[in-house]
Formats: sequence, C-alpha cells, structure tokens
Amino acid sequence: MTATEPAISVVPANEASWEDLQTVFGTRGEASRCQCQRYKMRPRESFAYGGLLRNNRVPWAGRAQDKTDDSVWAVTCLFTRAGFRKRGVSRALARAAVDFARRRGSRAIEGYPMTTKNVISEELHVGTEGVFADAGFTEVSRPTRRRVVMRFDF
Repeated sequence: MTATEPAISVVPANEASWEDLQTVFGTRGEASRCQCQRYKMRPRESFAYGGLLRNNRVPWAGRAQDKTDDSVWAVTCLFTRAGFRKRGVSRALARAAVDFARRRGSRAIEGYPMTTKNVISEELHVGTEGVFADAGFTEVSRPTRRRVVMRFDF
C-alpha cells in the first residue's frame, strides 16, 4: 500500500451490501460462481451458505484436535478482487478474521493455505502460508506437500 492508497477496511460479509459483494466477486470468471462455502460441505452436500465453520475437506490423519469442535472456526477463502491483489488485502482479511473470531468467542481459528511452491494462481484464494503466519497463525500439519494447516489459539 502506498501513501496515496486508502487504508483497508474489512467488514463481515453479512454486513456488506449485495452490491459491494458483487463488486468483489465480479460477474465473470471463477469468482463470480464461487460464492458458496464448498469447503464446509460434506461429500454428499450440494450447496451450503454460512459463516466461518470447520473445514470438512482437510485431511485429518495424525491430528489430536476434535474435528467437530464448533468453537474452532475456519478461514476457507481470502478472495481479493482483481486489480487489488498484492497490496496487503489478504493479510488484512486474515488479521480481521482473527479479531472477529476472538470477539465472537471462538476458542481457535484455522486456515488451510497453500504453499507458494508448485501452486497455480487459481489455488491461492485460500491464502498463502506467509499471509497466515503474518496474522499470527502457527503450523499444525502439512497434509500434502502443497497444503498447510495453520491455527491461531485464543
């Protein structure tokens, strides 16, 4: 962000106007069709909406945490509108998610970012390891060579 760019302001999606959400997601491309919460869905569910919920698609082998613990929230996506990427928006969103979860009584919040090695740009909507680390998350596991499970305990 430069001195001439405005500060980043983050609000929960349910407090933003429909027009603002459409401005972020656009009317073309993958993002215009990706306003669901597919990461929360169980394999047989076809559609779901909601807030931050636990990710049902992250490999869980070797983890001691309870996958069904509702007091642990998840950041499933850090989408940034085209033209505003590489300006710190994802970092602001990750920090805001931590603050929001803390204020709402979450016990912890997790993210499931990609490493930046061997990744394609279309996969980066989940965030990068560095974005979550900058927001105070620590690594819990690496279920694949490109995926990291990161967590912030309150």
